Amino acid sequence: RHIDIDIYGGCGQLRCPKSQDAECEDQLTTTYKFYLSFENSICDDYVSEKFFRLFVRRLHVVPVVRGGADYARFFPRGAFVNAADFSNAADLALHLQKLSQDVDAYAKMLKEKDKLLALGHTLDWCDLCKKVHTDKDTKTIPDIKAWSHYEGVCRKPNDVV
Repeated sequence: RHIDIDIYGGCGQLRCPKSQDAECEDQLTTTYKFYLSFENSICDDYVSEKFFRLFVRRLHVVPVVRGGADYARFFPRGAFVNAADFSNAADLALHLQKLSQDVDAYAKMLKEKDKLLALGHTLDWCDLCKKVHTDKDTKTIPDIKAWSHYEGVCRKPNDVV
C-alpha cells in the first residue's frame, strides 16, 4: 500500500527455486536495494536464516528486519533498517524511499553491512555435535517447541494489518 514489494516464495507469486540460487541472488542484487527479512514469529534473540543469508553470501542489499531480537546488539549499527524503529508502515516506506534516493547514505549502509563476516552454518553443526558428544552435563527437553516458544519469548506478528 505504501511501497511496491515483490514477494517470493509461498506467500507470493514469484518463485526462486533452490536449484537456481545463484541466478536468484544475482537478480536480487541487481534488481533490489532492500530485502525484507521479517520473522514469522517475533522471538527474543532469534534471527532466521533469511537475515544471515545476506551476510553469508555477501549480497549487496540492505536488510530490513522485523523480529524480536536486539539486532543492534549482534550486528553492525547502520547495516540494516529495523522496522521497529518506525511507528507505522507508511513511515518505514518513506524512509526506504528516501534512503533509496540517497546514494551516499545507502552506500554507507552497505559498507557497514560488509564489516560483518558470517561463516556458513556448517561450523555451528560441528560445534553442536562436539558438545553433544563431550558435555557431561545433560538435560532432557521433552517438548522442544514448548521450551523454545514459551509464553513471553515468542509472539505472532499480528500487529501489522
